[in-house]
Amino acid sequence: MALQAAVAEKTRVAFQIYDLGGTNSIRREEVQEMLLSMVAGYSELTLSPEAVEAILDNTFKKVPPAV
Repeated sequence: MALQAAVAEKTRVAFQIYDLGGTNSIRREEVQEMLLSMVAGYSELTLSPEAVEAILDNTFKKVPPAV
């Protein structure tokens, strides 16, 4: 039971990190902001706008829509 609680707590905290607007959902714009922030830390890594859109499209294709 404790392991499940630890996983649930880690999941909750990770969700809160990505839910930048505090809306209890993670919007495409929030994922884009996080992605661009991660890439910005690596000068040798660049993503074209098309690559960013493809990553976002693929990510949100795999996620069920919010109710």
